[in-house]
Amino acid sequence: MRDEGCGIAADAIDGDGWADMFTEDGEYEVNQVKTKGRENLKALPKNAFGTPSVKTPLHFVTNIWVEPSPEGARGGAYMLMATPGGGKGVPITINSIVVYEDVLVKTSEGW
Repeated sequence: MRDEGCGIAADAIDGDGWADMFTEDGEYEVNQVKTKGRENLKALPKNAFGTPSVKTPLHFVTNIWVEPSPEGARGGAYMLMATPGGGKGVPITINSIVVYEDVLVKTSEGW
């Protein structure tokens, strides 16, 4: 896993950074969005958020947990996705609250 983490890679529209957090056959599934494989995962931030702007949603990850499992580890977190108001005095809007559940697998490149 790269240091910047899921939310930062998505917020920066960093497809390589996003895809690096998954194994080659990794899958991402939220609601109707289902993506599998490195090239599809790489395209996801740009497809989901477009070109970054002052109104690009930001991700805030909290309540992170990790525990041992037969696969290596399992973990999860809560994520709030908020859209900045785009100007001084304009409040942010919470767009969604997500509960992540992940299977963490150690590879030759790390966790």
